[in-house]
Amino acid sequence: WSSDVCSSDLNSRWNIAPLALLAYMTRSGGMVLAIAVGFFVYIILRRNWSALVLLIPACIFLSHHGEVTSFWSDRLVSWKIALDTYSQHPIIGWGIGSWKVVFPPLSHLGSRIWPQAHNDWLQILWETGIIGFGLFVGYAGWLLRKLSKLAHTERGLRLLCGLVMVCVSMMFHFPMRTIECVLIMVLTMGVCEIVIKYEECE
Repeated sequence: WSSDVCSSDLNSRWNIAPLALLAYMTRSGGMVLAIAVGFFVYIILRRNWSALVLLIPACIFLSHHGEVTSFWSDRLVSWKIALDTYSQHPIIGWGIGSWKVVFPPLSHLGSRIWPQAHNDWLQILWETGIIGFGLFVGYAGWLLRKLSKLAHTERGLRLLCGLVMVCVSMMFHFPMRTIECVLIMVLTMGVCEIVIKYEECE
């Protein structure tokens, strides 16, 4: 847990390489945006303006090699219908796991509909209502607020930026719907809480 060891390991600019490669391989506009927002938060809080020289060209390159243009077409239609049908059960939602069963016949989109909303925030709202959505957002907000207070440390800042990337990615993908991602997210949130308690006790 030494800050010196952490900084010497994490300060390398090569840490962006695996994320950039992942965005390129997946051809995902949402992934590009999530990575860009996370690193932009890091640049702002660290005042490392020289990193923009690397970030901006990388985002332009990845956006031109991804599905950024076609990214929105079906998503926006699906999201609008989801918001309209959500109003029928705004308090407790339609039920956990009900999207892939209930939403397709409600949407009348036929083969264009996915078994997930491609927006975890919206699907959580649709399935669990304002109660479940409020609890989830409240916990995520608590983690972000706590980590933002630790942004002066390299460890806290890295976790903050990583959590921001996850939150942005959830706006366009469905990490909460795949077991591998859920396990990683649970472990990550656990690490966040441990770091928060560790830093607060110092």
